[in-house]
This record gives sequence, structure tokens and C-alpha cells, in this order.
Amino acid sequence: MLIKTSVNAEPEVQKPDNQKRIGAPGYVGLAGLFLLTLLFAIFSRVESEHERVRMRLDQLCKDPYANWVSCLVDGRQRKLTELPVADVGKVTAIRIQAPGMHLISPLVSSMIFTNAEEFNFDNCVLRELPAELGAYKKLVRLSASNCYLENLHALSGCNGLENLDLEENKLTTLQDLDAVGNLRCLDLRGNPLVDIEQLSALARQYPRLANSTSDGPVPCISLTFTTIWATRVAEIDKLFANSSIYVDLDSHDMASDCGCSDEFLMRGPIGP
Repeated sequence: MLIKTSVNAEPEVQKPDNQKRIGAPGYVGLAGLFLLTLLFAIFSRVESEHERVRMRLDQLCKDPYANWVSCLVDGRQRKLTELPVADVGKVTAIRIQAPGMHLISPLVSSMIFTNAEEFNFDNCVLRELPAELGAYKKLVRLSASNCYLENLHALSGCNGLENLDLEENKLTTLQDLDAVGNLRCLDLRGNPLVDIEQLSALARQYPRLANSTSDGPVPCISLTFTTIWATRVAEIDKLFANSSIYVDLDSHDMASDCGCSDEFLMRGPIGP
């Protein structure tokens, strides 16, 4: 009996058991490489942001009037020139006095104090507020009295503001103020406002709340008692009859009525 065999037939080679158990060699390596790449990208971004903050802070501090800029960090007031990079993100309030007023625009536009809740520009000649204010989403207090402000265009994006001090400016119109819808305290004393009807927009924004039990300070507007306004007291009272806004037409300190000044974190003298 003849048995045919294939000349090309090769004997079957037994594979080791450990080689059979290898499913997808390299998948683990690829996953590890991807993770390392991701971690490196995150680390590089953090380092890049830290360097950006350091460079912009250094640039601001090189100004000879930087000592007139004060920051609030963990409840303590510190000069900008003494602020370490690590504390920039902890700044909750910034105040700039008149000698350093040219630093307002570069400081606000630097966008390194994104956690700031308050800016104080009192007595700085600005004529208009920095356009970048709307980018500060945590901003709730803004004091800009006696700044020669002629418009409020920069407030169009500041819808989180609660306390706004605009005393003694050159405002003849309240255009763009209606974009700020969360005000609890508004000081407009000493502005040459000529159109009382513009106040009706504020009255509509803050209707009287039925059965309100809030113990906090009510939204209030304080206006200088001038001949123009004095002759129209009844008209103004009627305008706000159904509003929760307290209208003060007297020239005394508004803070005695609603406690607004206590809401601001940074008051009093600072400087070199």
C-alpha cells in the first residue's frame, strides 16, 4: 500500500503557551504613549500660563507709579509691587489711585486678575471705563466716582455687577446701564442727567416684589438734589411708585440709608 505525502508539507510547530496569550502586542504601549503626551501637553500649558502671568505682572510692576496700585489677597491689602506670581489668582479686589491711573487700561487688559470681584478707580481721569471690564465674570463691585466719565459703554457686558458707584461724573445719559440687571446699589449723585425718562428703564428692571421678606439692602439710586430735579420730585416719585428702587434726592451720604459703602472692600488711602 502506497502513502502519498506532500513534498511541500512542513511539520506543524507547537507555539509556546505564553505567545498564544498575547492578544494585541503594542496596544498597551500606545495607550501609555498617549497618556504621557497628554500629561506633557497639560504641563506645558500650565507652564506657559504661569510664564504669561509672570511676564505681564513684571511689566506692570516696572512702572514707576505701580506703588499706587493695591490688591486684596486673602483679606489683606498688598501693593502690586509686592505681589508674588502665586498670589495673582487670589486677588479679589484692586484699587488704583490717581497717580497711577495710566495703569488702569494695561492692568485690566492684562487679564491676569480674572478672579477680581471689585475694581476701584475713584478720582482717576478716565472719561470712559476700560472696554475689557465685561470679561471679568466675577466682578460684582465697581467704584468709579469723580472719573470724568462721559459714557457707560463698557458696562454692556458687566451683567454681574451689584454695587456701582458713579458719583460726580459727566454722565448725561444712562445708555448701556440697562445691561446691568443685578444692581443692589447705584450711586448717580453729581451727574448732569437731563432726561428723567431714562430712569424708567431702571424702574422696569426692578419692579416691586410682592410679599418680599428680604432683609438685605434694597436697590437704590441716589441723585444730587439740584433745581432741575427739585422741581420734578413728584414726577420721579410717581415713576418709581411700583419699583423696589429707593430714590434719594437728598445730598446726604447714601451709605447712611442703604449701607452701600460697607459693601466695598477697598476704601481709604493707599500709596507708596
